[in-house]
Amino acid sequence: MSMSNQEAPLPEAETPAGEPRLTEAVRAAFAPHAHPKATALTRCIDHMGAFAKIDSSRMLSKMLQAARGNAGVELVIDRRTLLLGILATGQDPRNDGRGLNSATWLRQWLQSAEGPISLPPGDLAGVERAFAGGAGIVFSESVRGRIFARAHSLAKATVQRPQFDLRHLLFALAEEDDSLWGEVMPGGLGPTRASRLRSFLVERITRDPEPGEDVGV
Repeated sequence: MSMSNQEAPLPEAETPAGEPRLTEAVRAAFAPHAHPKATALTRCIDHMGAFAKIDSSRMLSKMLQAARGNAGVELVIDRRTLLLGILATGQDPRNDGRGLNSATWLRQWLQSAEGPISLPPGDLAGVERAFAGGAGIVFSESVRGRIFARAHSLAKATVQRPQFDLRHLLFALAEEDDSLWGEVMPGGLGPTRASRLRSFLVERITRDPEPGEDVGV
């Protein structure tokens, strides 16, 4: 299963999600998990900052609070952040002409199933203010413990490496419940639609798999 199977150099921090330092920080948070040459995934990560959740309820230790101007505030990358970042990339005109990838395919599939997609707005200005004030970037428990774990597992099974690509992340999201997908699909994803989405992605990926990739896993 491959996004853009002939990997290109990583894009510069174009900052579709805002100012460069925020974009670079979000990339750095993903670095231990994301395949470093996964250009399509990098573009999605660059969009995710705008959809991060500004959370002041996650209290930090007194030591961390003293070190940060925005004491107790975190920018949380949760399941919603991942999905909306992928969808925003699929709808970004700059993504067209860069080769087909899972963000483009997801947009095509949703449009064929639901018609035109209307994304909820992010709070880029608020995210940038919080980040400039010292807010850290963290992953939610569901992302760390379930989404990333599943994406890593898929990467190991299909391309024999621990770091995942966009397709692995999207497959993991396609296994999530309707409380996630309901925001962009009336009625949610559901088992039948989830199966159709996975089949659609596998069919596209099978046309040009990564060398040695086991698409049948």
